[in-house]
Amino acid sequence: MVRAPDVLNNIMSDPNANHRHVVDAIKTLDALADNGPTHAPTSDERFTISIILSADEKLVVDKKRGNGIAHLGGLPVRVRM
Repeated sequence: MVRAPDVLNNIMSDPNANHRHVVDAIKTLDALADNGPTHAPTSDERFTISIILSADEKLVVDKKRGNGIAHLGGLPVRVRM
């Protein structure tokens, strides 16, 4: 990131700003940049994908979370986790 949002950038870039305020602004920016959970899912978590093709035909994947590959109708499908 080249520049923070204006309010945070003003605090972080001001040479006369209180150091505690600068650190708080950096922590706030870090929290905004959080991209997801910080722990791996437990091994017993599952996901289910149901695709209804017609009134009497349905594809279902019921799988433990794992390597990101599921099989749908016999074909491997990459699952983003």
